Amino acid sequence: MYTREQIIDLMYHHKNHSLDLSNQDVDRLPDDLEILGSLNLSNTNIRVLPKGLEIGGDLVLTDCKDIKFLPSDIKVRGRMILDGSGITRLPLIDFVDGCLDLTDSNIHSLPNDLTVDGDLCLSNTPITRLPLSLIVNDNLYIDGCNITDLPDDLIVGNRIFVKKKTCLIKDFKNNKYKYM
Repeated sequence: MYTREQIIDLMYHHKNHSLDLSNQDVDRLPDDLEILGSLNLSNTNIRVLPKGLEIGGDLVLTDCKDIKFLPSDIKVRGRMILDGSGITRLPLIDFVDGCLDLTDSNIHSLPNDLTVDGDLCLSNTPITRLPLSLIVNDNLYIDGCNITDLPDDLIVGNRIFVKKKTCLIKDFKNNKYKYM
């Protein structure tokens, strides 16, 4: 366990490295924090992410139950892993550079016109419908969700996983998705 002074030193002096503060006694981060690597805040007491947060790698908020939202100006170039977090909605973002993993999160909806460059993992979330104009450049995981139909304008670069060992693929002849 880091002391409070060590955590502050890590945040200010390790800008070029990944920062793993999981299971530490962290309750806040400074505004305009830039980390060129990944930031892991899993199992911390942090309630609010700072304004101007830029992360060059992954953002991991596993089991951060006190965080209810992401700042609107957040920039994450890697994966966003929000499983078990208290976040219930995403800011009005239109592009996620890496994978967006919302598995087992409390996210209820996604913004319209969202493009995810990697996988979009919605497994076991309360999401009941996909947004309009959703583009997922790799796989879409919707197992454990109550999504009953797919939007006509949905674009998925690879496969849609509905439940274990089952996936949907696009039938380009009929422009519909079918089970594989």
